[in-house]
Amino acid sequence: MKTIFKLSMIFMAVTLMACRKDNPEEPAPPIATFEGFEIDDEGWIVSPEWLASNVKSDDYVSFSSVYMFKYNGEDCICLDGNHSSYLLATQGFFSLSGELLLEPSYPGTKEEYELFFAMSNAMKETGVIIWKIPRASSSITTRADEEIEVYTPHNKPLGNAYILDELTDVQIEERNEEMRLVYTNAEILPHPYSPTLPGAPTKRYNCHAYAWHMSEGGSPVWIDAPIDIYWEDGSYVEIPSSVPGAKVVYTGFESWWRQRIVIHSAIAETGNTVVSKWDRGPLVRHLKDYHPYDYTESIGEEIGYKYYKRNTPLVITGPNLPLLGTNMTYSVPTAQDITFDRWEITPSSGYTITGGTTGRTMTIRFTTYGTYLLKANFTLPNGSTYTATKTVSFSPPKPATPAIYGSGAQEVYLPGYDAPVFWARPGTRVEFRVDNYHQYSSQALVARTATLDLGSEWSYYIRDVNGDYHWQTAYPTETEVNRSYIQTQACSMPWVFKKDGTYYMVFEAYPFGRAIYISRSDKPYGPFTDQKLLFTLPKTLDKIGEPYPNHWYMVNLHDSLSREGELVFSTNSDPVNFWDNFNSVGSADFYRPFFFRVYNWESLYAEEQEE
Repeated sequence: MKTIFKLSMIFMAVTLMACRKDNPEEPAPPIATFEGFEIDDEGWIVSPEWLASNVKSDDYVSFSSVYMFKYNGEDCICLDGNHSSYLLATQGFFSLSGELLLEPSYPGTKEEYELFFAMSNAMKETGVIIWKIPRASSSITTRADEEIEVYTPHNKPLGNAYILDELTDVQIEERNEEMRLVYTNAEILPHPYSPTLPGAPTKRYNCHAYAWHMSEGGSPVWIDAPIDIYWEDGSYVEIPSSVPGAKVVYTGFESWWRQRIVIHSAIAETGNTVVSKWDRGPLVRHLKDYHPYDYTESIGEEIGYKYYKRNTPLVITGPNLPLLGTNMTYSVPTAQDITFDRWEITPSSGYTITGGTTGRTMTIRFTTYGTYLLKANFTLPNGSTYTATKTVSFSPPKPATPAIYGSGAQEVYLPGYDAPVFWARPGTRVEFRVDNYHQYSSQALVARTATLDLGSEWSYYIRDVNGDYHWQTAYPTETEVNRSYIQTQACSMPWVFKKDGTYYMVFEAYPFGRAIYISRSDKPYGPFTDQKLLFTLPKTLDKIGEPYPNHWYMVNLHDSLSREGELVFSTNSDPVNFWDNFNSVGSADFYRPFFFRVYNWESLYAEEQEE
């Protein structure tokens, strides 16, 4: 993880070049380079080899800058930059010949800590930068392949989220070996985006991303510190102790500035157990104090813990489909440390407001049909603003179209899943059942009740050996079922409606076919014949991300949305790869409804009707 402090040190190192005040002798001015120091045309260090290999390996940039400074009268090198969750401070101190003076990590003993602090002071006072990572961005984070936007629940950008290259197989095995040998009491968990696969080390996300972003439905991403914006903008509030689901913030001592900073994030479970992502390691369930971040204990600085919970969500509640000319109430909640300012509505006419727009509850009477945008404005704890919105829309009632429903009040088609219902006559219920008895066939059968009570006697529409259909109360045998299908083609989702004395059945080709067929009968329960291709579902979806679905299914006819001369259908789909349902670009669009309006469907039978 990076800290907010390191960026400023690049500039401070130049301005703080005065001699150490406790040293009576003025140190010699630091040199700007040294013998054998070379960089290539792209700006990367190539010599000396020890320095080049410490700064950058094949797949990972370990440090973003190199300083020279004076310590005890000798020229020294300081590597500064890339902070990770395991090592809060990753400065490495070397002699010009490459001798390691102090490990690039937090010191393990008090003596090492004192040496570390002394060398850090010397670097601050005499250091000058001699190399900086050759990238357009000045970010200390050098692992990132792509910077992306991540926002808090109050829509404030973090500005420090990245998509990283994945670990190599060797790196994964190294971290697996560390887990097996060192952290035997940690339970490795599957990743949220692959819950059926064993957990493994990864750079797709880190502790902050898991705790604050992915656990709230976000996609895998690497989020560097600082993360204070999550509570500074009021999205989360601090609580005195841990509760299940709370965000646990680990704080550690930053030696450079001698103050505490955020070093790790986790999700609290019951008792003293938490779940967290360990840097480039796996997702882990562990005891709160069992982790790789205990290096400060040896220098007298304990790990600290803070706990946060989600603040009350700032949402507008109230009806989405208001009634014209009726008082409607909309309100927003009270949230800790957040101030409600006022309501706004666009457009500025078509309604009247009772009681003003500065209270958390607003009463409004819409006088004109249309679409309105309600806005509730808030001031957040850090002084920024947030606007919650809600769209309400309504239009004049649609006139009835008796022709599409049938002329009898009892002849109303009701939707169902693979068992559509048609009320064929007063007091009876007819059910169309799709028979999946045979593995590669799916055809429609019909049954009905004697009354509207589903517990009343059932009868079944059975075809006898002479080819005639009749109703029988005896449960049909398999032989009777096989000869009693009401249409010849296998189908999914049959729907029946009446038009001008004729009953039509529409259905999807089985299984998950793109072809939608229509057939007709003189009775609501068939048999249905004169099958026609009504329309064909497209090969691609109108969506972002992957446009090719795996299946179209759940094709539903909507009588109430269909105007005279047209039929309205809805359907949805799924991705080819099941795991693309989760956090991939456009994943939500697979299962949302897609609507199709079919015009002039009666023309399919126009010639027969003319004859």
